[in-house]
Amino acid sequence: MLGWLIGGHAAAGALYVALINVPDSNALMLGLSALLALLLLYTLATVEATAVAWLVPGATLRAALGRGVRAMPVVLAALALAGACQILADGLEAYARARAGEIDAWLIAAWDVMPTAWVHRTIAAAAFVLRWVVGVSLAVAALSAGIAGGPGRLLSTAWLRAGLSGQQLGLTAAALVLFVALPWRIAGWRPVWVPPTWIEVAFVALKLGALVVVGHVGWLLVLFAGVRGATSRA
Repeated sequence: MLGWLIGGHAAAGALYVALINVPDSNALMLGLSALLALLLLYTLATVEATAVAWLVPGATLRAALGRGVRAMPVVLAALALAGACQILADGLEAYARARAGEIDAWLIAAWDVMPTAWVHRTIAAAAFVLRWVVGVSLAVAALSAGIAGGPGRLLSTAWLRAGLSGQQLGLTAAALVLFVALPWRIAGWRPVWVPPTWIEVAFVALKLGALVVVGHVGWLLVLFAGVRGATSRA
């Protein structure tokens, strides 16, 4: 499963590199860019949907792949949920920045609160949770429900309750923070004892490779939480 995710994301990354290197100089190149963009989206959708289908108890890789290649409508619905949470988080941050002075003045006048920096940090944290925890949890819950039980399962509210449950939100937050956010803080770290030779190149390659593996372990846990919630509420 881990190898499937890493290999699939590597293939999607290669398509992305090809896409950004296409010169948009004429209609033919624009058409090629559009084709690569669609292929990139379909590849990512198939990789994630197949992984979710494979996590369903009793599923085989062949059956999971069959579901994955037909799951584009469910994937688009999940992306729409994640995008809606992204828009809400962006709006919250933009409102807080635009009204920062008014918020400070209200806190001082109404509550006699002088240090107000913590309020703005709380707003930023709430936007982070909305974007990366609630949005991801809801998207994975919808994807899992739609694949495990068919697109019609999205018409019920079971997947919504699963996505907003404390258990799934907690596991999603823990996986993303412990396996993705915190490890990638050392992406630019280089010990002083590493010489600027091929040893440095090898060290960077090993470090980034380890971070990729650890990050995919976290993402696999997020998908597992979604599938567990969808199957337990089926």
